[in-house]
Amino acid sequence: MIDTSALLRLFLADGPLPPALERAFAQGCKGEALLLVPDLCLLECASVLRKQVLRTVPAMELVIDAYELALIHALSVYDATYLALALRHGAGLITAD
Repeated sequence: MIDTSALLRLFLADGPLPPALERAFAQGCKGEALLLVPDLCLLECASVLRKQVLRTVPAMELVIDAYELALIHALSVYDATYLALALRHGAGLITAD
């Protein structure tokens, strides 16, 4: 079990990682341990990220472009939404899939 402050420490450089967190996360990534959080953690993470590092754009502003890109490139509309936003701002898109 980890809390939001510990989880966010993995992504935001606001202090050292607690040694127990490094071990738990490494074990979780290897499938050797199950890391548990209450679903409230997702809301807390979103709140912190929004305030510190992310500027969000309403998806409804992108839906027409996203739909067209989805049809052209055989993407899901939600994946194409990221592409539409990147294209709108002349930015690169970083993805892990």
